[in-house]
Amino acid sequence: MAFSIRQGLDSNDAVMTVYDPCPVVTYESSIASLFDVRYTLVIEQRVSGAWVQLADLKRFPNQASCGVFDMGPVLRNAIDIYNDNKQPPAGQAATNARTAGYFRIRAAYEYRTSADGTLLNATPTDRYVRGIAGRHLDQFTAWKDRPIHDFVFAQDQGKRFMSLRTSTQTSVSLAAQTYFSPVYVDLHRDERFSISYLSTDANNAASGFDTDAMRIRMRFGNASTSFGTHTLTISNQQVSNTTFHGENTAGEVVRNVHVGPADLVAATWASGFTSSSPWDVIIVTFEAVANSAQLSNALVIRRRKCAHQGMKFLFLNNLGGWDTLHCEGHTARSTQYTRQTHISTTGNWATANGLSDSTDLQLNQPQLSRTKSEVTNEKQVHTTHTGYLDDTHNDLVHGLLRSKRVYASRFDKPRQNSDNNYYPVNILNSNVKSMFREVEKLVDYTIEFEYANPLRPTI
Repeated sequence: MAFSIRQGLDSNDAVMTVYDPCPVVTYESSIASLFDVRYTLVIEQRVSGAWVQLADLKRFPNQASCGVFDMGPVLRNAIDIYNDNKQPPAGQAATNARTAGYFRIRAAYEYRTSADGTLLNATPTDRYVRGIAGRHLDQFTAWKDRPIHDFVFAQDQGKRFMSLRTSTQTSVSLAAQTYFSPVYVDLHRDERFSISYLSTDANNAASGFDTDAMRIRMRFGNASTSFGTHTLTISNQQVSNTTFHGENTAGEVVRNVHVGPADLVAATWASGFTSSSPWDVIIVTFEAVANSAQLSNALVIRRRKCAHQGMKFLFLNNLGGWDTLHCEGHTARSTQYTRQTHISTTGNWATANGLSDSTDLQLNQPQLSRTKSEVTNEKQVHTTHTGYLDDTHNDLVHGLLRSKRVYASRFDKPRQNSDNNYYPVNILNSNVKSMFREVEKLVDYTIEFEYANPLRPTI
């Protein structure tokens, strides 16, 4: 007997996006001499230091004598992205994004050696997968192309953050040092900000997940002068399809780097950056420890000059990372009340004795209310505007509208600064029209949403 995994669960599948197809094809060479063969795939998840079984899938051999599985529906339901409090931390360089799960896949088959023999189980072949709650394939990309490798920070591979923010083809310079493929974001001095990246490292270079030993570098200043430079070495998560590397050994495979001005002020690794530091721009990159080569997009934070803040959204993008969108335009709030009306008596019939017209039934007492109207539900819908954006923000806005999980800052009053807390919301838009430079340079997007925790009626 010779059992093999012909497709899937190889080194290239040590990290998978679970909203894409997750195929596995298994094969047993001696199937012709066996009876009642069914291929099996046991899927387990690492939870609190133990493997917990999620599913035991079974397939009859197809015409090619193979077992064909798609793990996607099981994996995507196992990654809980709904019970996470997305309050941005302060003072930490990187934290787990909590958009991934760790799985053990046990591939095998069951069979009989004779028509009426005992049902036997073959020894399983174990593989390990880190699943990300994302979807990297589109209508133009095939599964075999493995676009997830575009996010591995290595000099000979992709260099993208797990963000829908569009990088530009131009470079940016700070104090005679040039940074490539910048991604721009405008922030106030007191804002927090995080951007997600794929944190992976592997022992086998063929896997596509070998990340160079790297560090995060932050510089701040203006176009001609650098006021400070700070670096911090980053430990990446070991991944392997054949070896269990432990639960969150160095962090999850998707991590958030917290590099907003308010984050840097509170961070010990950027101790030279204070609330009073003069800066017009902060540039953040990942670089190789060995030779300081730039491994990632340059994240360019420009200081927002406006005195007010609008709505801020934090959302899970389709890549499995978290993105933010700042809305500079005005916000409106509409409230819909649902009422229920009922009529009741104004007297106590159980004690009526008819001896006094003024104390008993009082069926027509003007000072008492017989018809009562109570609000049974109160729904608030907010309509906010992004302000005028260019077409580089199209993917970011659409990513927000289709996101499975969206948070928003608190809305109190128009143009009033909000804190850095986020609250779960439901997006209500059903369609949106994008503009491109050939048609129109700027567009003001309208976003409708409601906070996920409704107001409690006073009934």
